[in-house]
Amino acid sequence: MLYGIGCGDGTESGGEEDECNNFECPPALNSEAVVEQVNIIKGTQYQDADGNELRKDMLVWVINSSNITFLGYTWTWKYKSSEEAIAKKIGNTWRYISINHVSAVWEGSLPGCLEDELIIHEQNGNPIDNGAKVKMQLVFTVLVKVLCCEVCSEPKQTMTVSNEWICPQ
Repeated sequence: MLYGIGCGDGTESGGEEDECNNFECPPALNSEAVVEQVNIIKGTQYQDADGNELRKDMLVWVINSSNITFLGYTWTWKYKSSEEAIAKKIGNTWRYISINHVSAVWEGSLPGCLEDELIIHEQNGNPIDNGAKVKMQLVFTVLVKVLCCEVCSEPKQTMTVSNEWICPQ
């Protein structure tokens, strides 16, 4: 028996068998690295202590798309990553001089019975093409845990992927 969008409590009710006993355990996680540019927010210009004109840009991209089938439903979500890139004005041209990972946010849906987490293990960013572009590489794990249905002997699924994005000015 389903309670909302979670799963049952392991008892029978109204002659229906608890659906927790009728699912693949652990449920199959499908997760893949994707590169989808979402937004480039050009920052306000400012001067550093040496008088250089700088600009702090926020670069947002989708890094992961995941889905899992659980109790007959397919749930999908994705992660977006935000990077902070510093650009320096050289003559009349802006050139990136650094990039750092700032955060990742989750979008999508999962039932209350499942919990997911994104664990970033490595972040490597640097300017390329003489600062005309920046490259960010993230190595991360997507972890999904089954919080109900104690019939799971292994209540979690993980997938580790590496993703790289090259963002132009």
